[in-house]
Amino acid sequence: MTQRPHNSYLSKIFSVAGSDDPQCAVERLLRGYRDDRDTLRTIASKCGVDAIIEEPLPFDGGIFELPADRIVIKLNSYANATRKKFTLAHEIGHLLIASISGKSRAMSCRRSAHLERACDMIAAELLMPSAQVRMAVEELKFSSPQNLKVLADRFGVSLLVAARRVHDDLRLWSRQIGMWKWDSSPSEVWFVGKRPWNTRNPGYAAFETARQSQQTVRSYDVTRRGDSVEPISLELLNLGRNYILGLIGVAS
Repeated sequence: MTQRPHNSYLSKIFSVAGSDDPQCAVERLLRGYRDDRDTLRTIASKCGVDAIIEEPLPFDGGIFELPADRIVIKLNSYANATRKKFTLAHEIGHLLIASISGKSRAMSCRRSAHLERACDMIAAELLMPSAQVRMAVEELKFSSPQNLKVLADRFGVSLLVAARRVHDDLRLWSRQIGMWKWDSSPSEVWFVGKRPWNTRNPGYAAFETARQSQQTVRSYDVTRRGDSVEPISLELLNLGRNYILGLIGVAS
C-alpha cells in the first residue's frame, strides 16, 4: 500500500486540536473562531483582517500585509459569487494555519501543495459545516444530481465543492459524482471519486439521452477494467448550456 505523503500543516492542526482525524481536527480548530452567528467576514475580522476588498485581479485573491500591520484580503471582482466565497474561506484558512504555526500571516499557498490542501479543508468546513451538512443530507434522504444542486444552493457553494464535501470529506454519498460538457460527445469538466472508466469522454448512450431531456435520466450499463466487466448505474441531469451532472454507481 502506498503511504500518504506527510503533510506538516495538517499535522500541526492535529496537534493543536488533539485529534488525528482530519475532519474532527478541523472542526475542533474552528470552534474557537466561529459561532452560529458568524459570517466569513466576521471570522476574518477575528483573524485580524482589517478589510476585504474586491478589485480586478489576474488571480482569485490573496492576503496582503499593508503598512501599520494592516491585513487585507483581496478578491477578484471578476469571479462569480461562489468562487469569491470559496477564496475568502481559503484565505481565512491561511490565517488560521499561520496563527497556530507562528508564521507570517501572508503565507502563500503557491509555496506548498500541502498548505493549499490544508487551507481547502478549513474552507470546506467554513462553507459547509459538517453538522449542518449531515442534517441536510438526512433531510434529503437520498443522493441524486438534483439533491446535489439543492445542497450547493443551500450553502452557497459550487457543485464541485458540494460534491467533494458529501463524497470525499464526510463520505455521506457513496456514488461518484461528475460534471460533463457536451460537444459532440461528453467531455469531463470534473470528477469526484474514482473513475469507473479510463477516459474523460465516456461513450454511454445515456449522456446523449440526458442532453436532450429535461428530466433526470437513469440508466444501467457496464464498464470494462482489463479483462473484467462490471455493472454500473448512471443518473444524469441536464443543467442547460450543454452541461450534464451525474452520479455514478459501481457494483462491488
